[in-house]
Amino acid sequence: MRMESFENESYDDALAYLTAHPEKIRKAWDLPAGQGGCLFAYATKDGGFPCGLVGCLTMIRLYRNTQDPNVSAFGPEITQAIRDDERLPDRPADITVEHLPVFAEWQRRLDDLAELEQRRTAVADSSCQLNDNLRGVFS
Repeated sequence: MRMESFENESYDDALAYLTAHPEKIRKAWDLPAGQGGCLFAYATKDGGFPCGLVGCLTMIRLYRNTQDPNVSAFGPEITQAIRDDERLPDRPADITVEHLPVFAEWQRRLDDLAELEQRRTAVADSSCQLNDNLRGVFS
């Protein structure tokens, strides 16, 4: 998972908890670091609070008709995919138990993308380090 505070709660745990306690959905949305809140983590590389105005799935969906970079995920393609996903409600008050699996699906997808990005960065860094090391050998 992208955020350290979520490491003890799986998306399945959050789904089970909020399905059993639908009255807690809004609180979990308001406090993504709280119980069940991992489903509503920001669409940033680390799941943490974005530097911009908003960055959660619901707000990205709400502002789908804007080009404001503050209302986005961590990449243009994923931002557009979130904006286009009609399964996501665009207001916190509209989130129901039926929407929770969609939020879990997106959080898993964001985790996979963030992990892929970390791997790419690590490979690029390793490649640069390797080239630096080889320069010393062959110079």
